[in-house]
Amino acid sequence: MGGSGKRDLQEIQRAALARVDWRELCPRLENFARAIGATSSDAEDAVQTAVKQLFAGATHWHPVTHPDVGRHLMRAVRRTLSRARRSAEIRREVLLDSFEDEPAPASERAARERAARAAEVMVRLREAMAGDGLALTLLDLAAEGVDRPAAQAARLGLPKGEVYDARDRITRQLRRVAAEQQAAVDEEEVAQ
Repeated sequence: MGGSGKRDLQEIQRAALARVDWRELCPRLENFARAIGATSSDAEDAVQTAVKQLFAGATHWHPVTHPDVGRHLMRAVRRTLSRARRSAEIRREVLLDSFEDEPAPASERAARERAARAAEVMVRLREAMAGDGLALTLLDLAAEGVDRPAAQAARLGLPKGEVYDARDRITRQLRRVAAEQQAAVDEEEVAQ
């Protein structure tokens, strides 16, 4: 009985999605995303992610109880942008926290020490990601200045979802590596 209900819902969703004017709705969603602070590229990424999740059945949309798919997608776009912002903030905080106790780079020596620690974090991150070829490729692209998920996906010919998943793996490893490095620095200071 549960399988039949799910199939019925999928049929209802498919029929409702077939009636959507995507050429009108997608630009409206991108305008909405830009209105709430997204860049053009981020807006496009968020809309594509929301639509992809809708078609994959990864969202809880029921066309009978919530017939306005545009409204549902606006909420999904807002959630996607919010998650992306939080991820970016966390990555930024992790990097800043890992160097929190560093002396201000007032001298050339302090600047060199800070750069050396940042390089060490990247070396350790690469070692931790050694078995993840996509993650390593994304790190290389970021080093070349290609750091937007849409640009990375286009460059690699991959779906953006795969790029986002790899970026999440990188973020988790980066947090772990930065925490380990900070612990080592703290131990070193205690020993002195």
